[in-house]
Amino acid sequence: MTSKPKTPPKKSTEERRKSLAQLLKNKGTEIYEDLEKGKFPSFSVPNRSVSNIVYDTKLRQYVLGSSASLRSSRNMSQLRSFTQLMWLAFFANRLVNEKKSSTLRDIYYSSQAFAVDFEDQPESDNIIVDLEAVLTRPREDLHIFPEERSSVFVILQLSILFQVMREKDQTSQIILMGT
Repeated sequence: MTSKPKTPPKKSTEERRKSLAQLLKNKGTEIYEDLEKGKFPSFSVPNRSVSNIVYDTKLRQYVLGSSASLRSSRNMSQLRSFTQLMWLAFFANRLVNEKKSSTLRDIYYSSQAFAVDFEDQPESDNIIVDLEAVLTRPREDLHIFPEERSSVFVILQLSILFQVMREKDQTSQIILMGT
């Protein structure tokens, strides 16, 4: 009798949230410590190019390879995207810790309230992809979604409400016909 290899149990949502919050805190601590030491903060961003995509046989999917570029606050041409990424990490940290979610579009408009300058939403979306790459976590783990999640819930609620109203209406018609 052959048995299936045991797979480790999946982490609960709360465990994943705590793990991500700790990861964000660690990244923030690294930046803070660099500043305390008088160093220009920097971080490594995996290259998202075709030449850096490799097949992981264990996961049975393609993943980013080890090639990365350094983004530094010392480099004036990188300072803007560095700052945008730092703000986005701050914003994602708030979402995760407050157990809230946001859409890609909301992120873009929220950045304006914080005076973080994105030329357009695609630039904001690219910084989100950078943060995903830096943290090696999908944006959904950061509570950032491509579109409103609640709108689907509202549509579902309305659909159920209309169904209940139809059923009640039919019941009342039956009662009226029987009397």
